Order: sequence, then C-alpha cells, then structure tokens
Amino acid sequence: MKIFYCICLLFYAAILPAHSQSDYKSYAFEFYGGYSQLNFLNATYSQNLNSGAISRENLNFELGMRAVTRFFIINGSFLSNSYKVSNGNTLFEQKATVFRGFEGGASLFLMPLISKYFSPYIGAGYLGGSINVEEDVTTGGGSSQKKTTNTLATSTFQTPLWKFGAMAAYKRISLTAEYKQSFSTPETAFQQFAISLAYHIIKR
Repeated sequence: MKIFYCICLLFYAAILPAHSQSDYKSYAFEFYGGYSQLNFLNATYSQNLNSGAISRENLNFELGMRAVTRFFIINGSFLSNSYKVSNGNTLFEQKATVFRGFEGGASLFLMPLISKYFSPYIGAGYLGGSINVEEDVTTGGGSSQKKTTNTLATSTFQTPLWKFGAMAAYKRISLTAEYKQSFSTPETAFQQFAISLAYHIIKR
C-alpha cells in the first residue's frame, strides 16, 4: 500500500500543472444519501438468493457525511439493508431481517489534477454492523395502543474493507457510484454497491 501511494505522488508531481495555491486548499463538507445493495459472499446466502428463499426489500439506503478535498475523501456513513426470508424457518417467517452498520473510511483520488468534475478514487475503511431479526408488536388498546419492535435474534461483526468508486461533481451537487468489499472471513464476507447524491453544505 505504501508503494502505491508513493507511485501516486510521483504521478501527481509529473503531471502537475500551474494552479493558484487556493486550488489545492479548496475543500467541501457534504451530506449524501442514496441506494445501497449489500450481498454476502458465502455459498448459503447465494443459494438462498437464487432460489428465492431470500429476497431484497425496497428500503435499502446509505446516509453519510464526508469531507472532500482535491486529493482525498474522508467519510462516515450509516447503512441499512432489509431482506425477506422465506425458507420455512418460523423464526424468519413474517419477520423483518435487517442489516445495519456504520462505516468510516478514507479514499485517494486517482486523477485529482486532471479533472475536478469526474474523479475515480480508491480507499479503505472499517465497518461495524449487525444483522437483526425483528418483529413489530402492538400492545395496549384504544388510545393507549403502542407499537414497538422486538429483536428476536442478532449477529454482530466488524471488518476492514476496501473500496473504489467515481465521483462526478458540478457546483454544489455530486453523484457517486461506489463498490466495497470486506476483508472478513468467508462466512461474513460481503460486497456492497451504492449510488448516492450529495450536496455541499460547506464549500470553500
């Protein structure tokens, strides 16, 4: 990894055009949100997905904040992916199976001095999350009726990950497509595809 960063720095120096000092000090803080699709890479998940025993629900999203400079990105985000499980196990039938996690990472733009409107990048991060089987329960009656969510089962894990993507920016808006994959064991390894829209809440 250190060799990769050294090569990138030498590349930047070789193509460095004349810019004002303010160009390199520019930065933005962004709020972003979009669609997320997270898939586990183990054989059991793939077989259940192909057979229809597991299906993805519609409410799959990622929300986050990031600091963007001309050369790198630092981000933090929350992601949620829901699944419907119909494999005959009564634990899952008519229940919600939800993955929720928090990810933090840093990425390096690969061509920061060639274009500020379209920028591919590569990076690494760390994700902590859990898979929960949840059931909505209604208690009470009449005006005192209350709806709560009970967690019937949960499994947690933490893992480093690598990612690459591309950002297209115009004025205060940017569009990002990103792929992530974990370094975890085969049982919990996953990949995530995400596309998000961001707004620069602070731009300098």
